[in-house]
Amino acid sequence: AGWPYVRAAVCGVERARLCGADGAVAEGHVAVRYVAVPPDASGRVCLRLKRNLALELCSVSGTDAILFCDDDDWRSADAAQAQLDALARTGADACSVQVRCVCELSASRGGASYFEMPAAGGGGVFSAELGNPGTALLLRKTWAPGSDDPPGFPDTPYEDVDFMKLLLSDAPVLPQRGGPPLRHALLDGAELERQSRSPTLMTVRLDGCEHEWSTFPQLRRLGHEPDAAPPPWLPAADAAFYAQHARAIASLPPSEHPTTALPA
Repeated sequence: AGWPYVRAAVCGVERARLCGADGAVAEGHVAVRYVAVPPDASGRVCLRLKRNLALELCSVSGTDAILFCDDDDWRSADAAQAQLDALARTGADACSVQVRCVCELSASRGGASYFEMPAAGGGGVFSAELGNPGTALLLRKTWAPGSDDPPGFPDTPYEDVDFMKLLLSDAPVLPQRGGPPLRHALLDGAELERQSRSPTLMTVRLDGCEHEWSTFPQLRRLGHEPDAAPPPWLPAADAAFYAQHARAIASLPPSEHPTTALPA
């Protein structure tokens, strides 16, 4: 669902500027490395494994920061820079993004609908404090504190949320980390307004297919109603992509709909 972001990510990172303590700006080219993670006996690849492998690869390479981009999220071309700017402004160690819109790709209707979320609070669906931690930008000190056993994403159903809670906990759950508690910044409506930016994140979900996440019934129970028109900040080409993708799913027989179900 996040395929348009492949183009946006390269474009955005090329323009991203990392400022040092002296205010100097370093700009560089983008190198893409694809790492294929083998599936387990069920045919699935563990998401926790992929996230922890990314942390390990960044630790070995000496990377100063890591940004996670889930494949079911749309990210704007300036999304990475917006999170970098939030860290620079607040002095935080980690930055996640509040979801401003949920896109519903309907297999039954063959169209895309959009649930716009409030500028703050997560609309009762997403964490008011953490937003969507799957989008986290983390500085190196959060995952490589100089320990022989650095923290990683836990083996839980919501590994991204639980990992962020571990990092930010006041309790001594990570005794190997010394120094002051880690600080978190949330890229929500207020921060976007400070930066004079449009929303940078939209979560995309399938409806009418067998899927693990029941987002849409929850949205409707909370009184959120969808709009057939895309939000004005979504590029027309990306809105057309999602509309075409929904029509393509609807044209398939139900047996060929996307699914997260394990084979019988």
